[in-house]
Amino acid sequence: MKQARRPPLKDPIYLSLVFLSLALFCVSVASRSIQGGFLGKSNYLWIATVIFASASILLIVLGWKLPAVARGIKRISFVLLYTVLVYEVVAFFCAGFLPVNLLMMTPEWTQRLLPDGAFDRKDFRVALSREVVDDPDLGYHMAPNLDFVHRAGEISYRLQTDSHGFANADESLYGQADIVATGDSFTMGATVEQNDSWPRQLSRISGMRLLNLATMGWDVYQYPRVLERYAPSASPDILCVSLIFSDLKPIYYEYQEYRAEYPETPGYSEYRKIVSRRNLTDVQGNYLKFVGQFIAPFSRSTLRFITGGNTTSDVCEFSIADQVLRYDFKMARNFQNQREEFRLQAVAEDLARITEFARENGSKLYFVYLPSPSEIYIPLLGGATNLNDAAAAELSRYESGAYDFRRFVNLYLEALGKDRDRLLDATSYLQEFAARGEDLAWTHDFHPNAAGHFRIAEFVARHVVPGAP
Repeated sequence: MKQARRPPLKDPIYLSLVFLSLALFCVSVASRSIQGGFLGKSNYLWIATVIFASASILLIVLGWKLPAVARGIKRISFVLLYTVLVYEVVAFFCAGFLPVNLLMMTPEWTQRLLPDGAFDRKDFRVALSREVVDDPDLGYHMAPNLDFVHRAGEISYRLQTDSHGFANADESLYGQADIVATGDSFTMGATVEQNDSWPRQLSRISGMRLLNLATMGWDVYQYPRVLERYAPSASPDILCVSLIFSDLKPIYYEYQEYRAEYPETPGYSEYRKIVSRRNLTDVQGNYLKFVGQFIAPFSRSTLRFITGGNTTSDVCEFSIADQVLRYDFKMARNFQNQREEFRLQAVAEDLARITEFARENGSKLYFVYLPSPSEIYIPLLGGATNLNDAAAAELSRYESGAYDFRRFVNLYLEALGKDRDRLLDATSYLQEFAARGEDLAWTHDFHPNAAGHFRIAEFVARHVVPGAP
């Protein structure tokens, strides 16, 4: 009598092949650099792994003999399904061995379930979920008394916060400050040491005490609210509110609308959880998206990762005044003539709220527009030399009218209305030094580097500090 074949779930050869294939697959994925291209650092390892995994699964399918040929599709379907489920389990418990960029592509609910250690690497360390505090009015802010080294690619800097979660070294500034500044990561000083941030450099240039109330990821929604909470006790003579192109996104106004309906919402992260649960209902009709989002999130994210979802824009290299400069102008796409939904009326109301707050407290108010590297350097490419293909392509797009680098400045001017004279645009000032070959930003990040922060501090000082050089 012919011996019955073991079910595949109990077949040690099948299981060993599946786990070995997955192990090699994870090793090849982990071999990719953070800025890796399509095949990552180890092309041969990647190709060998793909061939081995494919051959293993093929042998499993062919070796799993059932009496009916018609059941072949079921065999293949079972092998694929079981392999995906095994990978989901292995990926979850071994997330610390997968590339961080792959983990960042997983859905929000998956990232919340992963331990913080999965995102803490030798070459990668950003603020963890426990280091960001929910706040009903502000949405969130950084946790108080943080002290760690932020690492991501070419960026490495020490992030420290005071007892309120802001980047100040002197707690007495909350009791008395000459200047209060607020903004997002540009003003918080993300990507540079805190002593190199433009608010700290402005304080040194002017000799004035400056309280920094900026937080990475904030926009216009938070600015009047944080000033109303902390600025009155500091009694500043000057208020500086920095603005960048991304501060017009509507995400926090959507949060505000939700809080109006559910005022007990503790903060932005809780709101995001609720939105994620709503998305579960929204995608139920799209079964492929539903499976990728909620059944096999690691498989979906891995597929995106290996098929180009992690690739970066080509780096533009060019020379100005005999200085070689290199930038990834991926943010330039935000300046194309495309329709986007902005809550301009809500932005106008919050800017007016800031203006009224300054008037009531007797403070001089300045809005400062801080440009991205795309706004500074792409218009200068026409006079640059030694352009590589990527830089030449950006210049061609710019000369064809694809980019409107006045777009966001004009939107802010429209929102400010009669107070438009309060807006100081730093673009021309920074371009003056960029045209001399100064390197003012990072290659792969759109934030200013230490030299860029210094020029911003100079610009602000000339306009808001009496007698500044």
